[in-house]
Amino acid sequence: MDVASVDKKVVIEALRSEIPDFEDAIQIFSAKQAAIETVVTRNEGDFAKSGLDIQNPKSFLQRLQAGIQNG
Repeated sequence: MDVASVDKKVVIEALRSEIPDFEDAIQIFSAKQAAIETVVTRNEGDFAKSGLDIQNPKSFLQRLQAGIQNG
């Protein structure tokens, strides 16, 4: 599991994007820059067009636990 960082490039991409919510744009571009495939958020609808795997916290934890149990 990784956490994406935010740098100047991510901020500039977010500012130039057509994504209406700046914080969502930051999360999307930082995840893409870090090659992170899954974003965990309660706000799934705002990420629908991001091209990323979007999971709410409950489903992510269930998936993580299943992966741990299955080795």
